Amino acid sequence: MTSTTTTGALTARAVLYGDEAGAGALGRSLGQAISERGTAHGVLLGARSFTRSSLEAVDVEIGRVAAGLLELDLGEVLIAGWRKYTAITDAARRTVHSPGSTEVVELATHRLTSAYRPHVDLMLGETTLKKIELALVLTFDVVGLAAIVREGCLVGLRGGDCLVSATLDLDSARLVSRERRVDPELVVTLDPPVALVGGAATEESLSTR
Repeated sequence: MTSTTTTGALTARAVLYGDEAGAGALGRSLGQAISERGTAHGVLLGARSFTRSSLEAVDVEIGRVAAGLLELDLGEVLIAGWRKYTAITDAARRTVHSPGSTEVVELATHRLTSAYRPHVDLMLGETTLKKIELALVLTFDVVGLAAIVREGCLVGLRGGDCLVSATLDLDSARLVSRERRVDPELVVTLDPPVALVGGAATEESLSTR
């Protein structure tokens, strides 16, 4: 596992494979890794309609699905987790009912974990030969962060540190695991502000106050 520091918008792909890894090239690289594991070959090789070249095409397609999964915006994943964080949602509800009010919520050290488990069905005609399972697990360890809430919306973040850990598995076999330290203020996009509860102010009304 490696650890580096970064700022700016971040995807799961950047955490696991670096900022320079393009989605297309990564899909091919993942397809090659999948081919080396023989994930599809053992199931399809005996089928007369599958040549070795078609098996390689299957592996590449699975790699593309995996690469697409890694395009998740980690800022959006964090926001989704905070929408379930009681201290933030309580502040959002209070500020909805008090127009013009602002609350600063000190977030204790906390961990958010999100898991995504799509699958690819290998089909022969109408028969499913194998269901290939992908699993992306993201863990955020957040320390010393303050959330600024106004009129039901998250409008800013102050300070804090976040360590993102990511793993990608194929049929329960680990493909890659990395971690990366990020700045929450720069990873989470708050332009426009993010509504946390129903009845939150619109972008226009917030910008005119």
